[in-house]
Amino acid sequence: DKILEAVNNNERILIYGDYDVDGITSVALLFSILREFTNNLYYYIPNRFQEGYGLNEEAIDIAFKNNFKLIITVDCGISSIHEIEKANNYGIDIIVTDHHQPQKDLPSATAIINPKCDKNYPFKELAGVGVSFKMAQALYLKLKKNQEDLWNLLDYVALGSIADSVPFIDENRILIKYGLKTLNQTKKEGLKALIMESGVNYGNLGTKEVNFALAPRINAAGRLGDSKLALELLLTDSEYKAKHLSRKLSEINKHRQEIGDNILREAREFASIQVKEED
Repeated sequence: DKILEAVNNNERILIYGDYDVDGITSVALLFSILREFTNNLYYYIPNRFQEGYGLNEEAIDIAFKNNFKLIITVDCGISSIHEIEKANNYGIDIIVTDHHQPQKDLPSATAIINPKCDKNYPFKELAGVGVSFKMAQALYLKLKKNQEDLWNLLDYVALGSIADSVPFIDENRILIKYGLKTLNQTKKEGLKALIMESGVNYGNLGTKEVNFALAPRINAAGRLGDSKLALELLLTDSEYKAKHLSRKLSEINKHRQEIGDNILREAREFASIQVKEED
């Protein structure tokens, strides 16, 4: 109801996510749904090095200065007690969607959607993007829209769930199964470009291809650069922009691999020197 109220009042809505694959796909999924109903929609992904994980006070200040009335967190927020209290003092409503284990005390959010907080919800192991998909289903149900229209978003759910290593059981097994089917025939320009750039077989993607080809490229943006590059890739409708961004992510991922290789080589050299000194 709060989301629909914000939409009907044309209030500014901010989707706030994490910088890993689960967080980025969660933002992409929810943004794709809500932009059907409002143009007053924005997203925010914190910089891993400057801001760290989760909802932060600087972002709350930015939201207040830019007159946002509603923040929806995805894949984070369940531990952000002080940050959400600050938002409340600013008059900003917060809806938390998360899948992480809650602390003893919960934040004073307008609403909390987390299967680990709901004793009546039978399955507790959804990824953050799985929780976002469930909220999208509830929104469609409220609006009496066709639930089948959400199926084309299951590729996001498969990507985020596999990358987050959730157990492949119960609801996750179903979401991932049909999500991979959707991914293998996706019409999204960003995902098509990412698949082609990764060198994997379009139409024959499984968990291995997601884990070792697609997910590392999405993750690399947040680990070395700007996660927004990956999110822009997932959301773009432009074939040209998709190809450009997918190449950029591959370059960043290659640089990440080179850094890792250098660290490993230096560690081995140091260990070899230590062994010689002990001898």
